Amino acid sequence: MFEFGRIQLRPFEMEDIENLHGWYNDDIVMLYSRGHPFQFKNKLLLKEEIEKKLKNKDKVLLAVELREDGRFIGITKYSLGEWGGVRSTSIGTLIGEKDCWDKGYGKEITLALCEILFMWKNYERLEAWSIEYNKRAHKVLEYYGFKKEGELRKSTYLNGRYWSWYAFGCLREEYLEIRDDVLKATLKDAYIEYCDFAQKLDTF
Repeated sequence: MFEFGRIQLRPFEMEDIENLHGWYNDDIVMLYSRGHPFQFKNKLLLKEEIEKKLKNKDKVLLAVELREDGRFIGITKYSLGEWGGVRSTSIGTLIGEKDCWDKGYGKEITLALCEILFMWKNYERLEAWSIEYNKRAHKVLEYYGFKKEGELRKSTYLNGRYWSWYAFGCLREEYLEIRDDVLKATLKDAYIEYCDFAQKLDTF
């Protein structure tokens, strides 16, 4: 388990599917996490899908919990591997509990992934995709050093119009330039706690 600020990340377990089933069938949640509402899934299909993902050694699926009470609020994921000789991975996050939106948890999850992948797993590049209208997600990514690198124009049709998907990328060197500042701003009182943890392995 990785404790970070107000959240903690742990391996996703099959018993978590009950919550995930509710989130995957909530159109508002899907609208902002996947950009594909009305993609309803029954528990059997969802279970088969998750079992396949958990058996895939090239993909990591994590549960996001609140440290204060262990409440399961979402999931995050990344892939393992490299492309063109560069250690690179794509990240994604879903906060399923809507009462946890707009409280900064998405920022902490994104920053936790940057720390894990850049500082602990030696990745050189992170990538993320976000649908055009999800400006909140764009701001979070850009705050942590991600830059818009491309656009899949008119690749999704929703509510009577076409929307594009944006590709964002961040290099480790770009993250390191802002690392200390964003850690202090995001973690606040928990900054010292994380520094103490990281210094044990001289990552600061």
